[in-house]
Amino acid sequence: MHGRNAICRRCGAVLVEALLAIPVLVLVTFAGAQYAQVVVVEQAVQAAADAAAREAAKLSAAPAEQRVESVVNEHVGTFGLTMGNGVRVDLNGRHTPNSDVDSIPGPPSLPLARQEVGVTVQVQYAATRLPNALSYFGIDFSNRIFRATSVARVR
Repeated sequence: MHGRNAICRRCGAVLVEALLAIPVLVLVTFAGAQYAQVVVVEQAVQAAADAAAREAAKLSAAPAEQRVESVVNEHVGTFGLTMGNGVRVDLNGRHTPNSDVDSIPGPPSLPLARQEVGVTVQVQYAATRLPNALSYFGIDFSNRIFRATSVARVR
């Protein structure tokens, strides 16, 4: 009987260790998933700013604001976002007319050369369809604003 009690005590110790480790593993898993989502949003915002700056720098008959809006909507549309709905775009330091998002502050001013155009794209994480998985643990991304600025030479 002595051997059987030792086995039962060992099973109890393993159970306690598992109960202590599982919440930590769940938190690490949620943190990894949330981090991956944040990186994807940041990359999409940067890609939108880069593409919008290239588009705004092109000489075209269509107004730059319309072309920039179209490009930005293409890049952030995968998150269910559109201009004015959690997305703010500033072209050469001016707020584009279709992106009136009062809750997103404007970007710092860009010192631009005469032949340059600058585009700043800002997206609120709360406006995306992505879950805020870590809010239960006190880590909240809902107030996070992703901002990317890109400058291109006028061609």
